[in-house]
Amino acid sequence: MNILSGFLSLLLTGLGQIRNGSIKKGVVFMVVPLVIVGLFQFGLLSSFKGFVAFLIIALFWKIASIVDSILNDVHEQKGVKSWILAIILIAYYAVPFSFAVKAYRSLSSYASFSIPTTSMQSTLMLGDYVMSKKLKSEGIERGDVVVFLYPGDNETFYVKRSVALPGDTLEINQGKVYVNSVLEKELPSYQKEFNVSVGNTLNPKVLNSIGITEFGYNQYQSSYSIFCTTEQAKKVKAIKGVNAVEKANSDIAGPEIYPYNSDLEWTTDFYGPFVIPKKGMTVFLDTLNYALYSGLIETHESDIAKRNSTYTFKNDYFFMMGDNRKRSADSRYFGLVPAQNIAGKMLYVFWSKDKSRIGLSIN
Repeated sequence: MNILSGFLSLLLTGLGQIRNGSIKKGVVFMVVPLVIVGLFQFGLLSSFKGFVAFLIIALFWKIASIVDSILNDVHEQKGVKSWILAIILIAYYAVPFSFAVKAYRSLSSYASFSIPTTSMQSTLMLGDYVMSKKLKSEGIERGDVVVFLYPGDNETFYVKRSVALPGDTLEINQGKVYVNSVLEKELPSYQKEFNVSVGNTLNPKVLNSIGITEFGYNQYQSSYSIFCTTEQAKKVKAIKGVNAVEKANSDIAGPEIYPYNSDLEWTTDFYGPFVIPKKGMTVFLDTLNYALYSGLIETHESDIAKRNSTYTFKNDYFFMMGDNRKRSADSRYFGLVPAQNIAGKMLYVFWSKDKSRIGLSIN
């Protein structure tokens, strides 16, 4: 049995049919996948089940094209010449395909991202691949896991949790987050820092088995600093040789804390109160407000902030934080995120190094 046509359909769906001389059938096999991709826009990728359904449909169509090509395989002299097939294949991959990919990325309501850091553990883990839905800033709610362009960078995407929305007043007191004077609901996935007193060193594999990947050992104090959820800390306390597990109170201060003004004396655990600017909000730039907003205005508003004058904001802004609260480069460091930088909301994990995470919804 000659399988050359089947191999051509493996390279490009429908190309084997064209080789066999079934031009119309080949075109149908080529066009239908584009229609399937169009289904993306009708919410097929809004859930993991829809994502799996898409993969099944695409795989079925590819197999159908290959099988049909093999069953109807003809010798080259009876079908389309090899040089014509080569031109079709080269043209598809060299020019239109690249344009199609770019067009799809710009027009599609969905985009996928890989997680390169541990700043969102344990909600998102290093090595997760996540599907997101493109949303304008108006569609973002407090607590959503959001993907956005790093402020001042048009290429680097970050993933954090939207803690405070435009117009909200944010304050962090002893590491606890308050928005509009209401204590933030702490999710079980939030990671904190704990000090672990031990009699002997712990086997790293034991900590890894609990899901703890970030820790350090202080040989002088016979203790570990671990970054994990409250539930994981309870499991550590039950390990043989562990004497005590206590929440750490480490705090970071210094010029790297946004808004980069030493007079504010803000730290990662004692921060604010800070009113997040909303489009149309007017402030009087007295000494305090000038320290809070002058850098923001001059960086994102294309205006020069003048002391003792009023200023009306042109954009909405968001305050983002990582769920790994002690080890996250977020708005406490890089500042507020302009509305136009919002790219979308994370939906679910569609692939991961940890196969048990595949299909998890992001909340």
